[in-house]
Amino acid sequence: MKRTLILFLTILVWMPAVAQDDKNFQPDWWDALKLILGFGIIIIGFLKYIRRNKSPKEYRKRALRGDPEAQYNLAVCYQNGDGVPKDEAEAAKWYRAAADHGHMQSQFYLGWCYAKGIGVAESYAEAAKWYRMAMENGHADAPIYLGWCYYHGEGVKQSYTEAAKCYRIAAEKGHAEAQYYLAICYEQEDTAQNYAEAAKWYKAAAEQGHAEAQFQLGLCYAKGLGVKESYAEAAKWYRKATENGHTEAPDYLAWCYDHGEGVQQNHTEAARLYKIAVDRGRTYALFSLGQCYENGKGVERDYLEAHKLYTKAVEHGDADAEDALGRVEFMLGQCYENGKGKKQDYLEAIKWYTLAMEHGEADAESAIIRTRNAMYLAKRELHTRITCLEDDDAAIVKYYREEAKWGDAEAAYQLGWFYEEGEGVKQNYKQAIKWYTIAAEDGHPDAAYELGSCYRNGKGVEPNDAEGVKWYKIAAERGNADAQIMLGLFYEKGEHVPKDTAEAIKWYTMAAEQGITEVHIRLDKLIESH
Repeated sequence: MKRTLILFLTILVWMPAVAQDDKNFQPDWWDALKLILGFGIIIIGFLKYIRRNKSPKEYRKRALRGDPEAQYNLAVCYQNGDGVPKDEAEAAKWYRAAADHGHMQSQFYLGWCYAKGIGVAESYAEAAKWYRMAMENGHADAPIYLGWCYYHGEGVKQSYTEAAKCYRIAAEKGHAEAQYYLAICYEQEDTAQNYAEAAKWYKAAAEQGHAEAQFQLGLCYAKGLGVKESYAEAAKWYRKATENGHTEAPDYLAWCYDHGEGVQQNHTEAARLYKIAVDRGRTYALFSLGQCYENGKGVERDYLEAHKLYTKAVEHGDADAEDALGRVEFMLGQCYENGKGKKQDYLEAIKWYTLAMEHGEADAESAIIRTRNAMYLAKRELHTRITCLEDDDAAIVKYYREEAKWGDAEAAYQLGWFYEEGEGVKQNYKQAIKWYTIAAEDGHPDAAYELGSCYRNGKGVEPNDAEGVKWYKIAAERGNADAQIMLGLFYEKGEHVPKDTAEAIKWYTMAAEQGITEVHIRLDKLIESH
């Protein structure tokens, strides 16, 4: 700074001398330039002085001389890695140095370091000690942190009374968080429980936009705790909390709209708010929103959506939802049985009735019997129609398709055959594979055999001998003689499986026992040579 001032004075002395020798000198312009240059030099020098005095190096010099403000600033530098490598232990060391000199901010941050275990071993007792010192020195946030220690019994003996004393200090200074926690303390029995005081402090915090306080104040008005009961006021504060992103508030406000309490009844608004609550993770709202979809209140009736919501609610332990689950499953069964709102599907109806029965729905069992009878009659009617259509392959395919949709394995097998042969439909090996697979997985032995042949010969799929053998074996085990003969040949010749005469004899024997006479010659030869 001294060098800057000397330079500026030199410029001021030198410039007039130069100006006097210059006949073309223009005083006004030159004087203005001197001032601009001079002030510029002073400002630059001043900024350099400030920067130098705020550098970690300068802070350290002053800190080592015992300056608590410099010690605090140096701690902040180490905490944030500002001008020095970040070092939490070094930060805590300098916070302590300043705190020992009574530096209020350092006392608070040292308490915070102990509470979080940052740069020091975690110790709530030490944290509470330094929070108390900072509070006694007038730190605005320290009472809240010390209050938290008393409220939870961390580092000090648990006491709502002591917590309330701490919170009151900050609350009376307008701190919303302290006002909220002070209100909670007044709701506890060991602090001379006082709901009027609780409501007073909830309101103070709520008016500053504290979302949880707004919600709690709404509860006070709904229950008449410390204030005159008023659902209109409750709804008002629930709304403010909802707008501030509170998780539970939209659920409570939705209830108000659902039942017309404090607001005009509006099921659409209720459903909208239940959705908001669900989206915010409010699990209790799942059941309420499920009821909206089940009953068509505020939304279009949708039993599947209701079932989805009830299922999630049950997963979260909602007993009411478990009872409702069986009811809505039964309703879904009726929809599929009768084709109301859903395409008629007896198998789907039976599925839902079965679930309803498992959830204790009394009428579900008789509904299953009724639906099975209806499906049987419908299948008989289809068989009759098919019999009358012997020369109309396209029509037969159509009816088999209907039967297959009801889970008829024989119909699925027949569909596979029609697609493989191109009878009544355009030949399509992939469709053949699809229907053979459905039938085979439902236990049809012939479908399993045809599926094995498709895999072996690469019809509709890439050739895959292993998959072919797999399905031949399934078909053979279910009694398909052709599959048994194929397996016998494979084991006899060692094709696609290790050669095994005993296995070949086994499968040939099973085919022979079904009356396949041509296998006897091969079987006799194998037995003689074995």
